[in-house]
Amino acid sequence: MAHATSTPVSFTTDSATDTLVSACEIAGLDPVGASLIRHGTNANFRLASRPVMVRIAPGHLDVVQKELAVARWLAGNGFPAGRVAEDIRQPLQVDGRIVTFWKLIDTHADPARVPDIMRLLHGLHQLPQPSALTLPLFDPFQHTTQRLGTAGADPDACFLRDSCAELRERWVNLEFTLPPGVIHADAHEQNALRDRSGTVVLLDLEACAWGPREWDLGVLAMRYQPFGWISQDEYAECVAAYDGFDITQWPGYPVLVTVRALSMTSWLLLKAGQSADHAAELRKRMADLRAGHLPQGWRAL
Repeated sequence: MAHATSTPVSFTTDSATDTLVSACEIAGLDPVGASLIRHGTNANFRLASRPVMVRIAPGHLDVVQKELAVARWLAGNGFPAGRVAEDIRQPLQVDGRIVTFWKLIDTHADPARVPDIMRLLHGLHQLPQPSALTLPLFDPFQHTTQRLGTAGADPDACFLRDSCAELRERWVNLEFTLPPGVIHADAHEQNALRDRSGTVVLLDLEACAWGPREWDLGVLAMRYQPFGWISQDEYAECVAAYDGFDITQWPGYPVLVTVRALSMTSWLLLKAGQSADHAAELRKRMADLRAGHLPQGWRAL
């Protein structure tokens, strides 16, 4: 893996762009005209010079190497997912960040829908167990714990830490119905694209793990119940796409919802200072969690 040394700086769009330029120089690519696709946990850029997407992750080489390995395993099984640009040497370590290169997906005018993603998950869950790929065991509290470790000692952070400890005990006592297997762990509309041919492609494979398939189904089911972000008819399509299995009827579903809600709120806790909308949504979520309610009227931010 190639390296370029510099002093790490905060992961802003400007600093990610500087990393893009350095990485392209190492890889022999032209960064002129590159455009930002999305900047969240990672920064994704579209090159103008070649049909390549450059993905910049703020550290965690092991996670990036796992993502590349999963993408190659899925490609070997013909599964519709992001494809590694294999003609480019990678990953690169630049400015304390990890840079990978992916084949650019020409997108369709119609976005991926939740039932489309449930069909993808059904296909993913049917794949044979990988023989040359060792995945970590899924920990639904990993990112929550990491975020809360940097969240300070204000009342909201303390409440979320206490809730996390309580939920761990409830999680380990769940009785799962489906057999464990490879899971995406964060499959939703923002992590899938419909390509020009109409095929829906699964993206952002960094959270993939070996774990309960119920988690994958629950991430999508929450968009219907309790969030109300999709219709009853759309959710009926989801159930049909997974051979009639309705995760919302599983006795452990309320625990899964609360674990996911805690994760979403811990993310928002670190973002609350960005805008009045973020701060207001945090207050709403904390009120529900403190009252012991399932999420009611939460907005996607």
